[in-house]
Amino acid sequence: MMVKMGVMSTHDTPALGICPECAAAIAPARVLIEYERGGGEVTAFAECPGCREVIRPV
Repeated sequence: MMVKMGVMSTHDTPALGICPECAAAIAPARVLIEYERGGGEVTAFAECPGCREVIRPV
């Protein structure tokens, strides 16, 4: 499933996830830090364009 904000772009970039606080779509360009957890799971923290908080996209 791809979540989009109201702005159209010339190409579709899949969202990294959504903000758990305001449900805004989080684009990969918003990632602040990405790291690998045990077992090879990759997770990230990103800045939400909606509420401007640092969040872990879901």
